[in-house]
Amino acid sequence: MSGTVGVLHRDGRPAAAPALEPMLAAAPHRGRDGTTVRVDGPIAMAHQRLTTTVEAARETQPLADGAGRLLVFDGRIDECDGTPVGDGWPTSDAALVLSTWDACGERCLSRLTGDFAFALWDPRDRVLFCARDPLGVRSFYYAQHPDLFVWATELRQVLAHPAVDRTPDEGHAAELLAVYVRSKEATLYRGVRRLPPAHALVVDSRGIRVFRYWDFDLAREIRYRRDGEYAEHFRAIFEEAVRSRLRSNGPIATHLSGGLDSSSVAVVAADLARRGSVPPVSAVSLVFPQRPDMDETPYIKDVVRAAGLPWIGVEAPSLDIAAWRRTVARHCDFPEFPNAAAFGGIRRALAERNLRLTLSGEGGDYALAGSVFHYADLLRRGDLVAVVRRYVDVARSDGMSWTSAMFLRGGVWPVLPAAARRAARRIARRWRPDGVPSWIAAPFARRTALAERLRHDPVPDRLPSVARYDIVQQYRSGLDTTINEGVERASAEAGIENRHPFLDRRLVEFMIALPDEQRWHRGETKCVLRRAMTGLLPESVRQRQDKTDFAGLFIDAIDALDGEAFYNDLELARLGWVDAGEVVTMYRRMRSNVGLGWRAIDEDAWALWAIAGIEIWARSMMEGTNGKTGRTA
Repeated sequence: MSGTVGVLHRDGRPAAAPALEPMLAAAPHRGRDGTTVRVDGPIAMAHQRLTTTVEAARETQPLADGAGRLLVFDGRIDECDGTPVGDGWPTSDAALVLSTWDACGERCLSRLTGDFAFALWDPRDRVLFCARDPLGVRSFYYAQHPDLFVWATELRQVLAHPAVDRTPDEGHAAELLAVYVRSKEATLYRGVRRLPPAHALVVDSRGIRVFRYWDFDLAREIRYRRDGEYAEHFRAIFEEAVRSRLRSNGPIATHLSGGLDSSSVAVVAADLARRGSVPPVSAVSLVFPQRPDMDETPYIKDVVRAAGLPWIGVEAPSLDIAAWRRTVARHCDFPEFPNAAAFGGIRRALAERNLRLTLSGEGGDYALAGSVFHYADLLRRGDLVAVVRRYVDVARSDGMSWTSAMFLRGGVWPVLPAAARRAARRIARRWRPDGVPSWIAAPFARRTALAERLRHDPVPDRLPSVARYDIVQQYRSGLDTTINEGVERASAEAGIENRHPFLDRRLVEFMIALPDEQRWHRGETKCVLRRAMTGLLPESVRQRQDKTDFAGLFIDAIDALDGEAFYNDLELARLGWVDAGEVVTMYRRMRSNVGLGWRAIDEDAWALWAIAGIEIWARSMMEGTNGKTGRTA
């Protein structure tokens, strides 16, 4: 991933290149292929290059045009006005953004498809225009003052500017502790914001304006007569999504887990490479030879054989707690969760082989795994036969207890009156009557207005589909945005750019518009994907219904922290952020349920790791703040 940094003096004072030096020094790895700084009057901007396409190798940013506009761009444009951008394109992706801005100003974003974050300075109107791609694959952080605007690709780069306030944002910390992040703009610091996915930002003489330029279409629904037509349409869009992400100036690796999503990306990429339209592709996988419960090597090898892919197997490393603590301090942010941190071994293996570009199956579950709120849609239609049929099908594979819980959540809960929902919350085992998790200290929850932060927005009336609305909320999740940014940040440190075909806007729009029966039918999930991959995926994977249980990664990571002893000595408890007794109770409950599988420990494991992440972040903050969280001394 490349990087961009910049400062704009809103009062018109001249900017200077040295103002960018601490920001560039905070993440030097972003500029593996060089860094260029440009100053023009009140603005200074820099581009840190990690070159992964032929077009990018021919350009130098910040890019200027004949009208004096300046652009720093991190990303890739896949399509402009419906025309695919491919190898041999006559101009660079950044130049394409500049020319599109010249033609239609802020409306340029409706004409561009891809993964990007950029800042464009137009000196004629003294306007700075910034944007982030619809699914938030690229990152953009900023800080604002009455006379200064600062931005960068990474949080720590913005924090490196001496004018930026480093006071902790307790409200965002509270949301992370609750493992329910509502805000997509907040960070762990009051002085720094993130630009949400699908949003643009304008800085001009009137101030700062942030607006959404793209949104999900809940009303759109695709209807065909036959299942095969859905599969054919899906495969065409999916293949284009993969092809777009294979535009590269070097070899490409695809993350292969053995699951349906990553395997589909791998076989389509291999098929495109076999046709000679993209660079060579290999596969890389985490393997767990000492943990048969997590090892997917048999499925991986079936895919590798079927696709004829060169394969790199990397043994999953154990979590290095000392290194993890240093990483939290270095990033000044919430750390990766254990299931993401495990990929550190893969990142090292790719870096050793000078492989800079990887594809993943990230995002496949969002729109294709289905939603339990499909029950609510069936109840609204009065189709009780379909409700019973779905309930029985799920119970056969998932058990009666789990299926009943999901029916209550996805069928009964959405149609309950508000008063009934409030009453149900009062008897929830791990949540207080105000809707706040029991492990968060009550005074801290009140101070941060956490109950209001966590309150669910009412489901809009007259929705065409509650299930579709629920699926869209997964894409809008602030927690997922945080997790994905952490993965991108760690990959960038290794000099690797991640690309995610399932997060292609064109594919996402199609998947959301599918009838629910194309996602889930008679106990089978991801129906349209399975049909579309007929003939490409080995049947062992194409018909696979289970998913590997990675609970062991969480358990191992928490044990590496020193288990209960760690949770008995929390700085967060001394700060009054968490209830020490409730946290230890939660830890003991998780340990007692380990043998019962992931579902039995899911909620506790995520919460305990969130507490650990905020704990280590708070300790690292205190080391530089004279023993209390607050502005660095």
